[in-house]
Amino acid sequence: MEIRRNLNLIPGKKWLELKPYKQLTSYDHYYIKLASRLLAEFKKLPPFLTPDTRMQNPTEVLALVLTSYLEDIVNEIGIWRAFTEANQKQLGYYLPFIEEDEEAYEPGVFDYRDLCYLIWHFLNQNEDTLFVPKSPMVESIADTAWNVLEPALEDAPETDFYREYLSLTEDMHFFEVKERLHWFGLKAYPLYFEFGPRLNTDYRDLIEKNKSFADQGEVLYHLMDEYAFSNPSTYCALTTPQWLAAVTGVSQEMGQQMFNLRYRLAGNFEYQSSTADHHIVRPVHHSEVVLVSKDSATIPSSTKKGDWILMALVSFQGKIMVSGMLAILGELSEREKQDLPPIQFPFSMKSEAEQTLSWEMIEEHEIDFRAEFGDLVYVPRDSADLQSHMKSFWIRSINRSNARQEKADVSPPTPEKIARLMQHVPDAPDTATAFVPGEGMLFEPGAGRILQLLREPSLTDVKLIGKLFGGLVAELHPVVMDYFLQQVPDTPVWFPVKGIPYNTRPYLAFFSRYHQPENYLPRVPNVTVVKESEDS
Repeated sequence: MEIRRNLNLIPGKKWLELKPYKQLTSYDHYYIKLASRLLAEFKKLPPFLTPDTRMQNPTEVLALVLTSYLEDIVNEIGIWRAFTEANQKQLGYYLPFIEEDEEAYEPGVFDYRDLCYLIWHFLNQNEDTLFVPKSPMVESIADTAWNVLEPALEDAPETDFYREYLSLTEDMHFFEVKERLHWFGLKAYPLYFEFGPRLNTDYRDLIEKNKSFADQGEVLYHLMDEYAFSNPSTYCALTTPQWLAAVTGVSQEMGQQMFNLRYRLAGNFEYQSSTADHHIVRPVHHSEVVLVSKDSATIPSSTKKGDWILMALVSFQGKIMVSGMLAILGELSEREKQDLPPIQFPFSMKSEAEQTLSWEMIEEHEIDFRAEFGDLVYVPRDSADLQSHMKSFWIRSINRSNARQEKADVSPPTPEKIARLMQHVPDAPDTATAFVPGEGMLFEPGAGRILQLLREPSLTDVKLIGKLFGGLVAELHPVVMDYFLQQVPDTPVWFPVKGIPYNTRPYLAFFSRYHQPENYLPRVPNVTVVKESEDS
């Protein structure tokens, strides 16, 4: 395919923003010219984003993203394939919005429907509205992209770079793995337009609220770790480590090590001493000490016992590493020590034995919940009904706990104790309660109204249609949504746009992951940064 030089509208540095290297080669120039041609064709279309979009030069970014998708397919990098296979595993289909009479989807093959999905996802990430999956605008942009990109499959160049760069080994140093996670989470084309703008917004907001931060670079680096390690994406709720592990094909153990990076221990630590291999620190408001690997950070030799340090720690391959920030605070007064906020993730300061006990207690609570409410979800008749059941649940739960501890002469729970527990029960109409396995109990205000709407088979009011769709996929916890859909198996759930009869019912699980991915993460494993005692 001939690509004319005068259509090279995209600077090389823009292409490099999405790549894990800094030097251009003839390989890159080919794709830059191809993206430039695509951008030129996009400029002929009516504007498809409003002026107040979240991203600068969004049309240029879309051209780069779709060209990078082609590069992914040509080089068999596996980024898009890992996403579609995660969809298949979690939802039963490779991509949403594919009708039964369409050609079967084949992972890893350049596909018009991939373009449609990427465009749909891109538009939604840049606007404060939800675009119809099969809208004429999405298809028009996809048609334009197909006409430019599909012919390039014949002569698009290949590279061995990604095969080597994404070959992660079990003994790879933490910072080498971290470099790849940072690239993937903030620059790889599917996340570049999702996590990138969010990071910039988070950074500006944090600096604006905390203008006294001495080292704003440390703040940015810390936020970058949030996206590289922790935050789930709207792509099937995949975190960066989960996605990268699937792309690279690492072992299950290595993949778990990467996923566990999301459980960082961030906050203030009192410096104790140093050995040949470790810095020994104590978290604020905690008696245990943490052994921090020296090859992850240098603490100035002038630091003395009792000085305080602000830092973030992760556990990787058996070592505790500094990652994200490190700032020496020095000596603090007793009042200043008391004012230090507690560590963000205290659960990791428990031993594995203590954590295992916590899981066992959660499982017992689930048994009690099912015994009292009959299922994982309960929609009460009214507030009084919920209050009555919750009181019975707490009495049942306390009695079980006492029995498990084999306590003798245990008195029934006092009215005062039950009253304290009942303070957290909402006294509001239409509030449902649910138990999330592995996590615990929650309350869903307004859930009763959503269930009532789902039972109305012919909604016509646009506001009510929007309330039903938004309530199911963006307000209700997935456990509650699934329960409601089982109770009312046939009612359509229309897309909340007037005049567009698109039934979203087959894809509600997808939309729920899209709108609240944090609720689809695996439960917290036993991750500890404290030294296990012999009797743990």
